This record gives sequence, C-alpha cells and structure tokens, in this order.
Amino acid sequence: MIGALVAVLMGIAAAIVAIPAVATGPHPDTSPVSYFKDLSPIVRENCAGCHQPSVKQGDLSLTTYEAFMAGGAKGKVVAPGQADHSLVIGYLTGEQKPQMPFGQPPLTAE
Repeated sequence: MIGALVAVLMGIAAAIVAIPAVATGPHPDTSPVSYFKDLSPIVRENCAGCHQPSVKQGDLSLTTYEAFMAGGAKGKVVAPGQADHSLVIGYLTGEQKPQMPFGQPPLTAE
C-alpha cells in the first residue's frame, strides 16, 4: 500500500513539477514525495478555488488526497505510474480542454 502511494505521488509530482534531466549534485534528492508537503500547496493555490466541496466544478474536489484520487465527472484524474495518461496532466498541459487553471496563465515549471 505504501509503495503504491509513493509511486502515485511521485508520478503526480514528476508530471506537475519540472524535474531537471540531469542531477545538479552527486546525490540527487531521493526522499519520498509528500502530497501534503509538496503538492497540496500547489493545488490549494491554483485549483481548490474551483475544485472544493462547495463548488466542485466537474464534480471534482481537490482539497484532500482522497478526493484527488477519487476523481470527478470524467473519472479518475490520476493514472498511477502513468503521468502521461493522467487527466490532471492533460488539463495542465492543454491537451485536454479547457486548460487549467481555468482563466489563469499555465503553471510555471517551478
């Protein structure tokens, strides 16, 4: 269970946050990705305004990890271990329309 959770979180983080192709030091950071520490701030700032329980655009709430993983009207937004097939990535990159965050500039690589 923990291994699957880490794999999902790493897939989400790798797809949302740009990761340099070459490590900048002799020992790249290999600490596990934390939804609450690493991803929740990004979601809270850019997504939760429209995707919260009281609004739930697309029948999708992104205010908790469980809600994020449950998905919305178009199904699950994350394909564990397959970031390229995750709806959330399609919306963030503009492959799925409308591009997210809706009405805002695309998220930066940082």
